[in-house]
Amino acid sequence: MERNSRGVLVRHVEPFPPTAGTPGLAQGSYGQRGNLELVIPDPLDGFWVFWFNADLDERHAGAALGRWSGGLHVPTRSLLNRVSIAQVPFGPNFLEVATEGSDGRQRWYWTPTDGFVHDGPLPDGPSGNGPVAVNDSLITVAADRCVVSGASNYPTLDWVADGPTIAGVRSASIAALAGRVALAVVRSDGVGALFVGDAPVVRIEGDWRELVVAGAAVRRSEGWQLVGIDQGGIVQLITVTDTDATMVVERVERAELGRPEPAAAVAATTSSLGEGTVEIVVRQADRLLHLRVSGGTTQVSELTSDVWVALPRPATVHRRSP
Repeated sequence: MERNSRGVLVRHVEPFPPTAGTPGLAQGSYGQRGNLELVIPDPLDGFWVFWFNADLDERHAGAALGRWSGGLHVPTRSLLNRVSIAQVPFGPNFLEVATEGSDGRQRWYWTPTDGFVHDGPLPDGPSGNGPVAVNDSLITVAADRCVVSGASNYPTLDWVADGPTIAGVRSASIAALAGRVALAVVRSDGVGALFVGDAPVVRIEGDWRELVVAGAAVRRSEGWQLVGIDQGGIVQLITVTDTDATMVVERVERAELGRPEPAAAVAATTSSLGEGTVEIVVRQADRLLHLRVSGGTTQVSELTSDVWVALPRPATVHRRSP
């Protein structure tokens, strides 16, 4: 129990509201070390937004230290099956959100002053990817190739095609590191592939439902870390080294979830919250899990909201926008 200008403060733990579909996860620019930003579709309309308090010091406001916040619901007037999120330096430090659902692919962005703003449709493309920042541009995948937009008029974007045609893609995930772009795709036959610049394409054997580029590799900074779900619902971590102009699948490791039910959806990002850390959110049966993979160990916890509130306790810490 603590006290501040709002009165007596206590910790309040509450389950996440009902969610559905595939979430999106990123490490943002806010907080002492960069909080995690999580977006998840609502079962009926729009999406929910949560953040993970990654600070070093307890501030007794919002999410407790090392815990998830309450949810903010963003209505879209559409039924969504997937949401992705990315931190960008433009704006500055806006968040880019891409939704997929009954109204196609739509772009939203978040500003510190205006909150979430709907910008309109994104170019049609394979499931699973939203705009990410690379150098002074943004990039995403549309139809059968990447498209880019300069950021000189941000948040206004003007997409133009860039790069070779990539045919037969069922899902795609894109990430940028040190000015290089990595694109992971799952083809219609379930085989995965990783494209990085002009380097030879890396084939990732298996029968994949989805592959997500989390970011820099866990053990080597000159590489890429992917997280995938195979058709059996098993979550696997794939490390691809990228040295001396040669990319090689170094290892594939199964992530243990603590229960036998297959995973239905996954989101992932690398983070600076530990050396070589990968943050993963998994939907499994009736629960959402947060996996932190770091230093050869995996911590698994079920997602709940754990926040500081003033007495008397509110009915809920989850908020719905009008």
